[in-house]
Amino acid sequence: MYFDGGTSTIVNNTVCEGGRNTGTNYASDTNYEVTNCQLEGGVDYTLRCIDSYGDGWHGASVTINGVSYCSDFTKETGEEPGRLMTAVFTV
Repeated sequence: MYFDGGTSTIVNNTVCEGGRNTGTNYASDTNYEVTNCQLEGGVDYTLRCIDSYGDGWHGASVTINGVSYCSDFTKETGEEPGRLMTAVFTV
C-alpha cells in the first residue's frame, strides 16, 4: 500500500497509517510506503481519503495492489467535496 500525500484510513475496524513520523503531516510530492497493514483477503474495505483543509488532494493518491485511488479528489469531488472521498476495494 502506498500513500502519495493526503491522509487516509481504511475502515472495517482496520486503520492503516504510516510512512511518516507520528504526529506529522504528509509532505507534498513525497511517496510513503505502508507495509504493515494486515488486511484479510476476500473482504471489502472502504478507503476514506480525508483532507482537513477542504480543497482535495491536488493529484495525490493511494495505491493498493497496483490500483490508484482518490487521485481525482478535488474541492468539487467526493462525498463531502474537498473533505472526504471514499472508495471500496477488495484485497
